[in-house]
Amino acid sequence: MHEAQVKVEQFLERFALRCAEAGVPSKLLEDVGLPWEQILVEAQRYDLILLGQQTYFHFETQQSPCETLHKVLKNSPRPVVTAPEKLGGGSAILVAYDGSLQAARALQAFQASGLHEGQDVHVVSVAEDHTEAARHADRAVEFLRFHDIKAVAHPLASLARPAEVILEQVRQRDAGLLVMGAYGQPTLREFFLGSVTKTMLKETTIPLFLYH
Repeated sequence: MHEAQVKVEQFLERFALRCAEAGVPSKLLEDVGLPWEQILVEAQRYDLILLGQQTYFHFETQQSPCETLHKVLKNSPRPVVTAPEKLGGGSAILVAYDGSLQAARALQAFQASGLHEGQDVHVVSVAEDHTEAARHADRAVEFLRFHDIKAVAHPLASLARPAEVILEQVRQRDAGLLVMGAYGQPTLREFFLGSVTKTMLKETTIPLFLYH
């Protein structure tokens, strides 16, 4: 137990030092309880939650990532930004928009965050039918335009796994941030091919801006 406490203190010390070096104000908090529950309580004070794409809050006993991130994503009162272990070098912002409630919430939260400032924004919609994909993309672009955010629509008709198409678009657009809804109602395709959210968390090398 003492060894675990020492490691926690070291983590917090390194975090505070890196924030100071970057000129970012920070506040250290230590809570007792289930990590995801405590994060959700404290999140009510702030605009967003920042977590690693893999979480090890039970580092003293776990060998693989814990469920903290998934629990937070499904219950969070705020958008969640997840960061990979190593950041890529992209600069554009890619919005994956499917017209779902979760996607609409993520888009609105992204608009309010100000993260779009000075960045190229691309909206990608993937559907089996091009007309449907275009309809979703146009709605997202129009919403952003109402808030003086210029975005380019990229409707794509594809029978491939949506996650594969989005990952390819991340590479093609040189994206440094991906915005999308998290854990929406799964379609029949997702039921057989796997959750887009889980796939993106596992395979993407850029930060994700997620909202359920």
